[in-house]
Amino acid sequence: MPGTSVAAVKSTLQWARATLRDAPVAGEPGDWRMTPTRANGQPAAAGWYGGEPSAVAVLTTGHGGITRITVFGFPDLAERFAGAPGEPNRHARVSA
Repeated sequence: MPGTSVAAVKSTLQWARATLRDAPVAGEPGDWRMTPTRANGQPAAAGWYGGEPSAVAVLTTGHGGITRITVFGFPDLAERFAGAPGEPNRHARVSA
């Protein structure tokens, strides 16, 4: 993420871990896979659960790091944005 410091990203990850530590979790270790991609020029990740496409999470960044995570729970978007796990990334551009 250009313009985002390593310290800001680490801080955000530490907050997420602390917040989610006691949250219910779907699946077992290894069930989820996130493939990095971009959506309309923003950093994003396509989510896969049990080898099947699940969703796309789009990150909005600001000077302090990640300011918003928007999740689109449409399995076809994971394939559209990133292809199958292990395939080269492809970036999709969608219009509202």
